[in-house]
Amino acid sequence: MLSFYITINTAKRAIEQHIEREHNGVLKTLLSLEKDITGLTEIQSKIITGLMEKKESKKLAEEMGISPSTVRTHKFYLQKLKRQSKIFLTIMNLLEIQEEEVESKELLKNEKLNEELLKSSCETNSLHPFFTQYNLK
Repeated sequence: MLSFYITINTAKRAIEQHIEREHNGVLKTLLSLEKDITGLTEIQSKIITGLMEKKESKKLAEEMGISPSTVRTHKFYLQKLKRQSKIFLTIMNLLEIQEEEVESKELLKNEKLNEELLKSSCETNSLHPFFTQYNLK
């Protein structure tokens, strides 16, 4: 069993190294996707890259040719976007759960209806006359 976990950890580490080596890491790969997919502007992507590289607002502002207060404003907006995204995902997950509950209730309702139909058909003499003449319901 221990060798199984060692193999999994080795494979996981190999995958992480591959992603880092060949794709510059997961974060950079995601940031390189188009705006329609990420929803991020070019400036926002640069700010996130700067955050990933642990750059201070002043240094990042110099590199981007904007003021440090603009960088701080973008950071604030990204945090706001993060909160909104979490709430949106929670809403969508709750909606999905609610839909699953409705489907489950419908299934239960149909099962109960089928049971009632089966029970009522057994109560009425719907059996072949051979069985009903001997009262073998």
